[in-house]
Amino acid sequence: MARYLTLSKSARLVGIKRGALQKKIQAGELITFEGMLELNELLRVYPNVEVEDSAMIERVDRFMENAWTKVAQSNSILPDAETLLARVSILSQELAVAKAEVIRYAALVDELKPRVAALEASVDEASEESVHSFKSWFLHALEGRAAEIDLPAHLLAKEAFLRVMSAHVRVMPSGNEYFVEGQDSLLEAGLRSGVSLPYGCNNASCGKCKVKLLSGKVRQVRDTGFQLTDAEVRDGIALSCCCAAVTDVVLEVGEAINSDDISTQKITAKINKVSRLKDAVIVQARLGDGDRLHFLAGQYAQVQLADGSSADCAIASCPCDDRSLEFHLSSQSNPGFWRYASEQMTAGEVLTIRGPKGDFVLNTGSSRSLIFIAIDTGFGAIKSLIEHAMALDVAETMHLYRATSSSNDVYQDNLCRAWSDALDEFKYTDLEVSSDEAGINAIVDRIVEDYSSLAQHDIYLCAHKDQLQPLGLALEKRAGAFDRRVSIEPIRVS
Repeated sequence: MARYLTLSKSARLVGIKRGALQKKIQAGELITFEGMLELNELLRVYPNVEVEDSAMIERVDRFMENAWTKVAQSNSILPDAETLLARVSILSQELAVAKAEVIRYAALVDELKPRVAALEASVDEASEESVHSFKSWFLHALEGRAAEIDLPAHLLAKEAFLRVMSAHVRVMPSGNEYFVEGQDSLLEAGLRSGVSLPYGCNNASCGKCKVKLLSGKVRQVRDTGFQLTDAEVRDGIALSCCCAAVTDVVLEVGEAINSDDISTQKITAKINKVSRLKDAVIVQARLGDGDRLHFLAGQYAQVQLADGSSADCAIASCPCDDRSLEFHLSSQSNPGFWRYASEQMTAGEVLTIRGPKGDFVLNTGSSRSLIFIAIDTGFGAIKSLIEHAMALDVAETMHLYRATSSSNDVYQDNLCRAWSDALDEFKYTDLEVSSDEAGINAIVDRIVEDYSSLAQHDIYLCAHKDQLQPLGLALEKRAGAFDRRVSIEPIRVS
């Protein structure tokens, strides 16, 4: 019986990025059926898959080293007992069905063997060779089929193990996929994976996180102050912020794809840390309990300081953690704002945030490799895009190019180098050139030197306003048709 897997599950089993599988499918190296991959087709292309490749198993090894008393205090390692029991029960039912099929097939084979022998004994001389040939093929096929069944056994065991430890979620109509681990809600796991599910309060009181359950089973794990109607319950409507996946599920919900899908919000956040650089200030802030800023990677917000001054600033953090925010403030902001940020602002102060704004967002529908170009504090918006792309796990490769004004150092350089060291698919290039006209030409020359053809890449560029046109035109000329493959954004300073 053919076993079909989603792309996310397939990628997780063989230990590669989903974007790499998509590229092989587009090249015709892998054949899919209705967007799914057959297990033996996956093994044909990746024949050396080992169970030990799974990061999940490493997590379990660490879990086993800890005392059970410590485990009981953590919600992030294992699902609760009821969920585990339900998943094991489903696997047991599948195993029972599979065993019954094996018994039926074995009985059929046992009945067929003497019939073939009787047929061979009763045929005339003219047909004897044909029957003998059929018998030889039949016996050989039985032996070969047994060996073929043994081949993916370790992968089937690995896939069953992962199903017990985590639930797979597929979101329609986008087709995005993610996994729910531990006791995370559908919303928490989706946001952490970079899937922009709709929500408002995240404490089950507004109803904006409604999803429709098309298949599978979920369970409410948190109290709710919002009451679904009887008709909604019958129609499979659930609140993603307070429900966890018991089994693999398929949800129907409209995701936030562009800025029009997210309403403007006004929230407050308390500053945790202020890092002052020569021409930038990095602010890390934390939202209060129950508060979240729903935004897309690459967007910006208006930030108002304690003295009342305000400016638009890039949100330099990932939407996958919408309670911890990071802003990169530019020295080119209005004088009052910059003076307070660079001289007086301290940890513990409260920021007022209005947003999100902007259309500089990740094209999540593309599986092309990504090139990012950041000049000075343009790195803020680019950092958000990179972290979102990492969470989604869709791009096969990413390459970040950074440049600074001649008098500046590259800030957060260690972070970029850590990405490059930790991820095989991520490259980082510190161009060490100025951001004037000569530097702009050097940036484009270096990128073209690395990539003779840019047509297979999506390019994201954030720089000073006067640098955007020459950089954008040069990249457009090198990349061919503009399409949506070159996205540009000015550094926010107003």
